[in-house]
Order: sequence, then structure tokens, then C-alpha cells
Amino acid sequence: MPASVIPDGAGGTFDISQPASAEVLASLKKEFQAGEGLAWYFLPKEERYRQGPGLTGDEVLNDLKSGRFVEDGKHVDFIYGFYTQNVTKLYRLYRASGDPWYLDQIVKYAEGIEWLLENQPQRLLPLERRGASPKDPVSTIPHEPAALANFWAPVNAARLLLERAKEARLPANDSTVLKAKRLLGLSVQYMASQITADYKDLPLRRGEAPVPFEPGVRTLELRENFGIPARAAQVIEYTPWNQTFFYFAVLAGATRALEDLQEIEGGIAYQSYIELYRNVVKAGMWSLQNENICVVREGVPYFFHMHTPLRDKEVKSRLGFPMFSGEDVSHSTSGTWNLPYIWEAGEDFGVTPALLAGYANAMLLSLREAAMTDKKGNPVPRMHLDSPWYLAASGRENFPWSGMKGRYYALMPFCPEIVAANRPWSRNNNIWENPGELNRLYASYLYRLWMERCE
Repeated sequence: MPASVIPDGAGGTFDISQPASAEVLASLKKEFQAGEGLAWYFLPKEERYRQGPGLTGDEVLNDLKSGRFVEDGKHVDFIYGFYTQNVTKLYRLYRASGDPWYLDQIVKYAEGIEWLLENQPQRLLPLERRGASPKDPVSTIPHEPAALANFWAPVNAARLLLERAKEARLPANDSTVLKAKRLLGLSVQYMASQITADYKDLPLRRGEAPVPFEPGVRTLELRENFGIPARAAQVIEYTPWNQTFFYFAVLAGATRALEDLQEIEGGIAYQSYIELYRNVVKAGMWSLQNENICVVREGVPYFFHMHTPLRDKEVKSRLGFPMFSGEDVSHSTSGTWNLPYIWEAGEDFGVTPALLAGYANAMLLSLREAAMTDKKGNPVPRMHLDSPWYLAASGRENFPWSGMKGRYYALMPFCPEIVAANRPWSRNNNIWENPGELNRLYASYLYRLWMERCE
């Protein structure tokens, strides 16, 4: 069962079972309206963006249309940088409060992607590939599986708009429904190259010319067992986990949006996409758990990311294709952004409370073991990028960890000890004292959602 009373690490507790008060939400909204709590452009030259505050949807859209958007912005700004981070924060605030202002801001971010695709699609590509606008941007963007996150804003904007439209019983020709349909259609169109296409040629090593891809046994099993296309199976089997979590989250959100759009319009026009996207996510989550280590010890689940030794040995071959990267495990922050979102979208996608608990419990072990030392020789936890046996498996250097980033706290209903365990290592995070802390609010929303599902 979910936990509502959370130990704070100082002898006290706080309760996440109740929604935040109107006063707390009003204060938080005032901060975010001013851009406080939001991120800004990576490595900006302009003084405004070096000093803060962060970027609201209004400012992003205005910057794009007025030419102020930073010229040297990187494609990762959109994949996992400020663009996706801010949309995630706004999404969580909407879930915690139900305030349509946050949805309006997500829509502005979505319209920013729309504007880029119509006017400067090359901005969504890596710097070295921006010599000219792609002749066929649909086949180029997204350029890799992780770049499905370019459509994080449009998919979530469409999903939330359609939820509200369905609740209000709006007709299919209502402007809200039509806007959501436009944003969703744009996403479906551009995402196809990383889902429904054939296998993609890959290099044997980084920097080498691509060679024909030969699918391995597991890839063929994924296709047969889940009925998914060649490219989707290849992504699941051969792309590092930290690069695919957004891939699955975007598809889960798009599935729910398509279901609502189909219900509003009537008929079965989108059923093939709904089934395709759901099956891809289910296949990905099955592979996540099958390829890694899931254990239960003394009634407590643990989920560890396994670093595959074959990818670090001289013979870099696995399942019929040579591997060129040791980065085949999840950066845990990518999972903690996206796994709760996929679970929230519905357990039919394959993410369960036990998986989330195991995911958080593995982080808990890293916090408690203090296996590294800082510059002064004091014991500290190791940086949680992947599995606890990462050093033994790969020989790559790990780093000490001064504490956990606050986004992990969203998992506290599944692992209530995680807040107290992090307190000795945290510096400025005041989650145990501040009822308006964003991830505490989202954890409260997840708790209430879990309770509803238990009824």
C-alpha cells in the first residue's frame, strides 16, 4: 500500500495524503508566473539568461517569434534540457493543482515546437548538422530515439486539453479539441521515423560509417511477442536506457491523448496508433525488467540496472550485433522523471508500484552505503547513475555524490524512507519543511491516484 506519512530524518514526519492548501498553491503560482523554479537556456551568453529567472511558456514563444532565442542553443535543450524539464515541472504542477494556467504554459511550449518545425527545423538537430534546413525534416526529426522528447510539450498539451474537453463534453469541432488534434497529429507525423520504420544501419564503433544492422534473437522475439515494428524493437534492444525513457513516456502520453480524441470524435480512427504505441511501451518496460535485476529481499523489492559486461570486453557483440557503447544503463534521473509518468498514465503500460518501489529502494542503498569519499576524505554515497556494481562491471571511474536531486522525492509514496536517508547529504532542499515543494506536491498527487486505484 502507498505511504502517506513520510519520515523527515529529524524525528518528525509530514503527511502527503492531502492536497496542498489554496494559499500554498497561490504562492507557488505567483513564483512560477515570474519564472522562478523554471530553467533557462543552456550556457546562455545573454545576461538575462545567466541571471534568471527561468523561462515561462510566454517568454519562450515570444523569444522564438522575435528572434531572441539563443543561436547556439543545443539540441539537448529540447530533448532533456530546459525545454523538457520545464514542461515536466508545469505538468506536475497542473496535476497537483488542476490550475489551467499551467496547461496554458505547456501549450505555449508546444506552440514553440510547432513554430520551430515550420520555420527553423534545423534548430532541433545537433549543431554539426545545422548547415541548412533539412530537405525532408519529417525523416530527419527526430534524428535519434531520445529526440522523441522534442514532442514532450505537444503530446502533453494535447493530452491535458483533451482530458478537459472530455470532462466538459465538448464536441469534436470545438476549438480546444481542434488545437489538441493539431498538436497530436504533428507529433504522430514526426515520431514515425523512430517507431514504424525499418531497422536503421548503425556504426560498429562511434565515429565509424554505419553498417547494415542484423537483428539479434531478442530483437526478433520483441517483434513477435509484442507485434511492434522493426525500428521500435531495435530502439528497445540497442539504445541505452537513459536515452529511451522519454521515448516511452512520450508514447504513453500520446496513447492516452489518442484514446480521448477517439472517444470525443467517435469511431476507431486512431485505434491502430493506440495499440501500436501501447505495445511499444509494454515491450520496452518488459525489456527493462527482463534485462536488469529485480529482486525481493525481506519483503522489499529492489531494481538494479545491470551493466552488460559484454559491452565492455574486447568482443563487443551482443544478440547478433557489435556494441560500441558502455552507456547502456539508465541515468537514474531519466528514469525518475519518466517512470512515475508512465505508471500514472496506466499500469497497462507495464510500470507497477513494485517496479517504482524497487527503483527507489536501489537509490536508497546508494545513499546509505556511503561507499565513496569526498575531497576531504569523508565518506559519501556514490553518484547514482546506474547499478551499484558499475565499477566492477566496467572499470569506468565513478564519482562521489553529495546528495540526491529533489526530483527523486516524487517516488516517496513508493519508498517513504528516501527523504530521511537523503537528509544528511542534502544542502538546500527543504522538502521536509516546505509543503509547496514541487516534488512533494507531485508525490502527494501520485499517492492519491494510487489510493483511487486501490479502491
